[in-house]
Amino acid sequence: MIDFLNLSKYRKNNCIEAKKAQGGLPDSIGKTILGYLTDHPEAKAAEFVNYSGLGISRIGDYSKELVVKDVITAENANRNRVYKLKS
Repeated sequence: MIDFLNLSKYRKNNCIEAKKAQGGLPDSIGKTILGYLTDHPEAKAAEFVNYSGLGISRIGDYSKELVVKDVITAENANRNRVYKLKS
């Protein structure tokens, strides 16, 4: 369950968890992305970067994993790609 009142605690641990991850999506990073999409109906990867404190490549990897898990959708291509919560 995502604790929407304490999203900042997820952001603080994102970089640490990303470095420790041996594959797969660390929980706090996924929760941060989902929390952002809950407040914003659609977002680009650059917005996730600003919000999470992670790099664009890492955010791209985690976003793709959430798309594969069928949690979010990706529309358009490359620099115009927009992510949305799955309806």
